[in-house]
Amino acid sequence: MIYDGKTWRRGPPLPVGRGFAIAGADVGPDGCLYLVERRFSVATGFTFRVRRLAGREGAWEDTPLYTSPAATLGNAEGISAWAAPDGRVVLSVVTDNGFRPLQKTRLMEFRLPPGECALRL
Repeated sequence: MIYDGKTWRRGPPLPVGRGFAIAGADVGPDGCLYLVERRFSVATGFTFRVRRLAGREGAWEDTPLYTSPAATLGNAEGISAWAAPDGRVVLSVVTDNGFRPLQKTRLMEFRLPPGECALRL
């Protein structure tokens, strides 16, 4: 749902696929919607990806930003988008060890190049 300051309306559905499920989302200071998604396979373990979505004329412009190697960085649980002092968007992604001794809990930061983005749906 999209709120314009006065009313709520239905927006376009979020693009999903390739076995990934949305684990977290945040709207960045640039107006983009950032998603962290995860996928699990018994054969390869956890993989996560980060995507940027920008609203363009009733649809999403979808930009993949990062996909982790399988069974390397863990089970992504959340994402936070914020502005660094230089104005660049920084994405903080957290993974969870799930109380398993072979997995690690990590906090990773991805600094994005400068750019414009605004949700206009």
